[in-house]
Order: sequence, then structure tokens, then C-alpha cells
Amino acid sequence: MKMLASNCQRTDSKRSYNQVSASQHQLEGAIANLFSGNWLAAITLAGAAEDILPPHENFPDIMSTLPDVATDHQTNTKVLADIMNEKRNWLKHDKSKDPNARQLQEFSQEDAVIMILRALTRFAAHNMPIATDEILSEHIAIFQNWVAVNYTEYLPHSAGETKK
Repeated sequence: MKMLASNCQRTDSKRSYNQVSASQHQLEGAIANLFSGNWLAAITLAGAAEDILPPHENFPDIMSTLPDVATDHQTNTKVLADIMNEKRNWLKHDKSKDPNARQLQEFSQEDAVIMILRALTRFAAHNMPIATDEILSEHIAIFQNWVAVNYTEYLPHSAGETKK
């Protein structure tokens, strides 16, 4: 942290973002946090990246394309989506009036991966035409390749190969 602080200089500069570019920055931050082991920040940023963009009518939500994963979780895709939404919402909503607010909530790397994939699905729909092999960004390409190696069950049946 000290090294990061020493590299951060005060600035008065401003940057402009539209919803798609803001989503990309949040998505890339989620990926960086996943790889550094900060799954909570990864889930929160991925949720923000997904929520800033409206659903895209011509692109399927990742949860609808993962029936095999839901089966592996002994549930269906709706229940799996509800579980992930509950975890995301637990991280972002005020629980101060909730008597159970101090109860522990369990999170895993897989939770962060699912949330990033959900956000990536929506981001891709707004960023590029469907069915293209164009790489969205270097960070996203690295994540996609990592998922192809470490979470193959999350890939569509036809997509078992990684991009080079």
C-alpha cells in the first residue's frame, strides 16, 4: 500500500466517461481485485459494472447460458442468480438496522468469477457486435484466458479454447 501511495500524486485533472467506458473501468478493477485475492471488491465492482448498463435485448445474460454450472451447484439458474444477487446486495446495502448484520457471510473466488462473468456478458453486449473474436481489452482477454483454464465449466460448450 505504501508503494501505491508513493506513486499517486495529487491532481486536479478530470476524466469523462460514458456508461460503457465506466463499466469497462469497473470491470477491469474487478478483475485486478480477483487476481489480488480481494474477492469482495471484485464482486462489488463487477456488480457496479453490470448495473450501470441496461440489459441488452439481443445478448443473453450469462445466467441463462450456464445450466450445467447451476446443476453442479445442485440448483437451477434462477436460484444461482438469486444467491449471487444476495451476496452482491449484502456487500452494498446498509445493514445497520438489521439485527443479523454482524453474522458472517461466506464468499469464494468462484463468487467473484461468476459476478465478473455476468458483468462481462452485459458489457460485451454494449461494446461489440455479437459473435466476434475481437478482444475487448488486455485485462479482459487475460481474464477470459484464465477462466478458460481454471473455470472451464463456465464456458459455453462450444468455447473450450483460449484466445492467443
